[in-house]
Amino acid sequence: MRSSVWIFVVLCTLTALDGFAGESAPKLTTLSDASIKYRVSEKPYMVLRRAGVEAVVVDNRAVDDDVLSDHRAGYSGIASLKHAKRPENLFVSSYFDCLSSIDST
Repeated sequence: MRSSVWIFVVLCTLTALDGFAGESAPKLTTLSDASIKYRVSEKPYMVLRRAGVEAVVVDNRAVDDDVLSDHRAGYSGIASLKHAKRPENLFVSSYFDCLSSIDST
């Protein structure tokens, strides 16, 4: 994995854990706060943006549109990770295809 991906994962983890020591978790999601409204996405993905970072999280369906092109069915999770200073996707699908064929043996 590229170092920028690991940095992103570590920062997300640290942000999520910040302030939890000895305190109850803040009610930030629909699981803990019923007053928060939500809706199910009509598309097979959700685009998350914060501090110049854009992540596209996809379910197992195939996607081929302006946001996520040529995403094949059967792969779920983060499909695209970009930064404002580096707008190309950090993930290269052909590398993941090679890895998945190795894992399936």
